[in-house]
Amino acid sequence: WVSALRLFDEMLDRGVRPTHQALTSAIVACDTGGSHDGWKKGFEILQKARDVNVQANVITYNSLIALCERNGVPAAAELVFENMKKEGVNPDGNTFAAIISNRDPRNDNKGDGDTSELREMEVEMAVVASRGINKGGEQSAAPYTMLIDAYGRVGMWEHALRLIEKMTASGAQPNVITYNALISSLDRCGQSHQVLGVLDRMIQRGVEPDSITYTALIKSCAKTASWEVAMSMLDKARARKIKVDTILYNTVTDVLAKAGEWERALDVLDMMRADDILPDRVTYATLLRAADSFEDGGGRGSREEENEYRGLAEEDDAAAKDESQQRSDAKDSAVMFKASPNVFTYVNLIAACGRSGKWQKAIEVFDAMQRAPDVEPNQVA
Repeated sequence: WVSALRLFDEMLDRGVRPTHQALTSAIVACDTGGSHDGWKKGFEILQKARDVNVQANVITYNSLIALCERNGVPAAAELVFENMKKEGVNPDGNTFAAIISNRDPRNDNKGDGDTSELREMEVEMAVVASRGINKGGEQSAAPYTMLIDAYGRVGMWEHALRLIEKMTASGAQPNVITYNALISSLDRCGQSHQVLGVLDRMIQRGVEPDSITYTALIKSCAKTASWEVAMSMLDKARARKIKVDTILYNTVTDVLAKAGEWERALDVLDMMRADDILPDRVTYATLLRAADSFEDGGGRGSREEENEYRGLAEEDDAAAKDESQQRSDAKDSAVMFKASPNVFTYVNLIAACGRSGKWQKAIEVFDAMQRAPDVEPNQVA
């Protein structure tokens, strides 16, 4: 970290204007020295940048605020917050999350539970929202959305719920991004049982959920292995003609895998194909995990078979890496990364189908294996 700061000074001495990335990196370096006065060095670096007319951006300010908090100097963090606003740098969700954490009465050693600073923050957010007037004359939902996200980060889900009502009263209408932030905040705070109510509320207010909404709802189900609810959410999304994607299906498969519902996980794979959505490596990895947790008393095959499966996987991965390195086109590399599963994947799926008595499904997997590009059924398959 000493060398990093020395290099930053050398940039200035040579007349090289530091980029925002260099400025932020120098401030972050102040936090690695193990000193509690690193925030002072951070202020010095910020002043040096100002001297050469380099204005910090929101990421730089966020780094300095975080540095002040980690050094136990909340007043300095507040000072940075005020300065960034004076310089016309708009705070983002990370900024408000840090400041709300700084003002959170639960972090106050006095333990008096004073929420005046939180109320002050909400008033300030209302002022920010009043400046974000859109063409229709309504207040922007973006500042409120950021604060809802920030509340979730510091565990204050009650405030996040209340803020939805406050923003409506102030003339700012919650949009799908706002509700998605609320769902994520509730989930992050361990309030999974409340997320379904948010879905009902947004639909009642005429806000159409999207794929991100349902993915967040289903992800919440994963923590309690509520596969019935997850499948219900998937059915609702499809019924509402939501454009579902691989991520949503993978999330459902993950819930089913954690609940040990191997056969239903295979059914989801069929649904993906019916919706013309291609499974990716995450899909098949999740299916393998579900199959691996399935036990019917029949065992998992011989040690020789298991070793051969692993050997096939290692060989296939090595070949894929060699081929990937030979590609210079980034797009081709991206396509390769999302390529069909390898021999190891298909063999394990076929074996899992056999253990669960799904011989028809085993034949379907084998047929898919034969149709897959660059995959040849081997002796094990």
